[in-house]
Order: sequence, then structure tokens, then C-alpha cells
Amino acid sequence: MKEKLLLLVVMTIFCANAIAQTRTITGKVTGSDDGIPIPGASVQVKGTNAGTQTNVNGDYSISVSAEATTLLVKFIGYTDQEVPITVANQINISLVPSTTALTEVVVVAYGTVKKENFTGSAAVIKEDVFANRPVTSFEKALQGAAAGVEVSSVSGQPGATSTVRIRGVGSFSASSSPLYVVDGIAITDGDLSQVAQTSDVLSSLNPNDIASVTVLKDATAAAIYGSRAGNGVVLITTKQGQEGKTQFSVTGSGGYSSQAVKKFAVLNASQYYKVFWDQFYNEEIADGTSPDAAALSANERTNDELRANPYSAENPYLANGVLANGARLLYDTDWRDAVQQRGVTKDVNVSASGGNDKIKYFVSGGYFDQKGIIIASDFKRYSAKFNVSNEVTDFLSVGINNILARSDQNTPAGSTGASNPVQFGDATANIYPLYELDENGNPVLDAKGNPVYNYINPVTPDFNPVGLSKLDEYNTKTSRVITNPYATLKFLDGFTAKTSIGIDYINNRERQFYNPEHGDGASVNGRGYRFSAEDLTVTFVNTLTYANTFGKHSINA
Repeated sequence: MKEKLLLLVVMTIFCANAIAQTRTITGKVTGSDDGIPIPGASVQVKGTNAGTQTNVNGDYSISVSAEATTLLVKFIGYTDQEVPITVANQINISLVPSTTALTEVVVVAYGTVKKENFTGSAAVIKEDVFANRPVTSFEKALQGAAAGVEVSSVSGQPGATSTVRIRGVGSFSASSSPLYVVDGIAITDGDLSQVAQTSDVLSSLNPNDIASVTVLKDATAAAIYGSRAGNGVVLITTKQGQEGKTQFSVTGSGGYSSQAVKKFAVLNASQYYKVFWDQFYNEEIADGTSPDAAALSANERTNDELRANPYSAENPYLANGVLANGARLLYDTDWRDAVQQRGVTKDVNVSASGGNDKIKYFVSGGYFDQKGIIIASDFKRYSAKFNVSNEVTDFLSVGINNILARSDQNTPAGSTGASNPVQFGDATANIYPLYELDENGNPVLDAKGNPVYNYINPVTPDFNPVGLSKLDEYNTKTSRVITNPYATLKFLDGFTAKTSIGIDYINNRERQFYNPEHGDGASVNGRGYRFSAEDLTVTFVNTLTYANTFGKHSINA
């Protein structure tokens, strides 16, 4: 029994000694300039792997051994600080903001150069210009962002092509569009559609994946691309992974749009009918017809001329233009409002970025949905991006950039005839109803309970753009894959060789259908079009650069 008691005492003393060798230190990390707590700061025991991070309130808790002497505290934007470990169990730490300024660089054809060393003509547009802007394509965000760059929209249709001009037009016959380069690889731009109204292949690029855009305006900066750069070069640098813990980002935005400037006022249905009635009534009176007979004749002639009567009575007006008892206005169709809808925009983006000193990665996904203010006009984009880079050794690094996108665009008829909703709305009077109506002015319903659209009017016979938007189809689907594997080799003193392969594949499919009952397809018993186009561009880029510094002098070639 005495031996067991002695053993218990020895074990207790041993455990107490072990506990005494380890203790917990707590505290708060704040900024020295404002005293605000710093969440996510790294607190590590110097010389060991023991470490932790501050919580959202800047608090930390870490276990230290008796041999530990120093805490190492780090956070981006602040100077690293070493704090001696004292006998106290609470140590508050104040970090000093770093005053080191990042060197501003300009992306050029051969890579990057310091801004103070750049002698060419270029405009740099930063990430914040593109972030969370409700545009279908990034070039629309360039409007007003760079001097000498003119951006104009070909159409108000969501997903439509934009015209970009750098320092004006360079040719009367050839294209004046600039060359677009994504992460060093020239890509296809413009409108590949054949039967659709307009479709921009650049809209496959998600503006939220862009880190910066550099517009090169002179021949020196764009020399590597040869004659293709005659109208300037737009260099697009996408977001890349950054060293550190994985950072997740989720952003979303939405909005509504409508016609900014109202058009001129037009006659309502009652006023429009009365204008014709007054003309016919005055003609009858001038011919010696009695007022009552003139009124009856004017009613008949107006109904025959307009082929429409918005009133509940067959003869709505009496002598001297007095409205008959019981005659009431059944409808008043504002066609300019009928062909419009509330524009709605939704934009959702998620991303993850991180890595260490060797491997870095960036992954993102995006969904963009924009409904235009004209019926049957909308644009949807589904996009994904994946970048990874790996420093295999001190002299060799490899990586790959990938962009995948699919867009779905619907447009109304783009012709200049009656099937064009905007032109129809401007040319058609309010006296013609949107739907077929019964004697009480209520819409006539079909077998499924849906209102039957009215296609009768003398101005544009057998056309109703609202009804045709349900029967006809104008759709364009575009799929795109851009991939760019590369390898960089550093050798000797200052030499860098880089080789990369760029593959840009576009699949553009269009579908149009004209129904056989009404509109453009009625005379030919309906018709349809299918068009498919594929564009494949493969680019090999090999560069050799030399950069070195000799005292106050530097060379980069």
C-alpha cells in the first residue's frame, strides 16, 4: 500500500511539472494608427510551428512552452512585429501600418514594366472600374475610362456588339477594331452571327474576372503583334491566385431599367377616333346633310376607315359631336408601353483564391442575367475560370489559365418593318386593341384560357409584335473555351524565356422561327433558319527577355 501511495505522489509531481511548462497567453491585436481590432492576423511562436489567428474582434489565444521567448505577429498592410513573451498571461499587441508603396507597373506586349520607365502611349483601367457593373461585356465598361478610346453601342439589345475605336478610324475599308489579348493570347472578337440581330462574342468574358485592362495606343507598345495591332491593342489581365490562406468571395447585384427619356405624347383612342369623326362630319355638313344624318354617316365612315371602334356603341357620337348616352370607351392601347417591359439585371459571382510561395490558384464562377426593356430581349451568361501557377524550381515555373463561358441571347425582330416592336409601337394608334375583345370589351380567351391577340389593323395587317413574340423565335447560343498553358525559364543572369500556347474555341449556334399563322411567316406557311459557326484560333507565343540593373541604370529588352 505504501508503494502505491508513493507512486501516486511521484506521478502527481511529474504532471504538475509538465503543466507548469506550458501556459496560455491571450490578448488583442489592434492597429496603432486607429486602435481598431485586426481580424485574421497571424500570431506565431517564433521558431516553432505553433500559431493561431485573431478572431473577428482581434482577440487571440495561444499555448506557449516555457522555452518560448518571442511572439511573431503578421498581417497584410502592417509591419511584422516581434513581441517578447513576459510572465504576463495577457499581451496586447499594436501593429504599425506599413509605409512601403507597391511599385506601379504597366502591362505591355512583352510583359510588364515600371510605370516610370514606360515611354509609350497607354491607358490603364483598374479592376474597380469593372467590378459589379451591370454590363454584358467588359468593353462597355471602357466608356469614359480611357482618353482617346471611343466606345459606342451598335444596339440597345442585351449582349449586342459594341464598336471600340482607339484614336479614331484607321481605314475606310478594313476593320478599325483593336486587337484583344487575354493573358498574352490574342482572341477572336466581333459579331459572328449570320441571321441574328447582333451578338458579341466578347460578352463571354466575365468583367468580374478582370484584374486590369491596358489600352496600347502606339506602334512601339504593340510591335510584337504586327499588322494586327494597327488599330491599337487591348490587353486584358485576368485575376490570379495570391499567396495566403484561401480567400472566398461572393458578390451579387441587381437592378431595374426603363426608358430614360419618354417619347412625345400621342392621341388616345377616344381622341384618335374623334379626329376622323370630325373630318367626316364636317364634310357631310358642307354637302348640306342634316346634323343627325351627318353624325350617323360620320360614325359609319369612321368605323369603315379605321376598321376599329373603341366604344361600346356602334354609333358613339351624335350631332355636333356629342357622345351618345351609354357609349363608353372599352379600351385604350398604348402600343409603346405594350412593346416594353421592365428591364431586370441580376449578377452573381463567387471565387476562391489562395496558395503558398510555390503554388497559387484562382477559381471563379459567374451568372449574369439581363432582361431588356423591349419584349423578347434578354441575355444570360454562365462563366467559369480556373488559373493555377507553380514555381517548380527557382528557375522554372509553369501554369495554365482557363476560361469557360456559355451565353444565351434572345432578340426581337430586328427588321425595319412591322415585326419590329419599337417601330410598330411608334406607328400604331391606340385605337387598335392588343387582344381580341368581346362586346363588353373583355379579352377573348383561347382553349387554354389565354387571351387571343388581335392582328387586325389597316396600318400593319396581320402583325402584332406582342403576339408574335410568343410565336416567333430569334435565339443565339454561344459557347467559348479559352485555355493557355505556359512555362517560364530563368537562366544566366537576367534572361527569361517564356513559351505559351493559346487556344480560343467558339461555337455559335443561331435559330430563327417564323410561325405560319401571322407575321412574316404567314405568306410562306412558316419558315425557319438554323446556322452554326465554329471558330478555332491556336496561337504559339515564344519570348526571350533580358532585364537587369546596373547601379542606377536598368535595362529591359
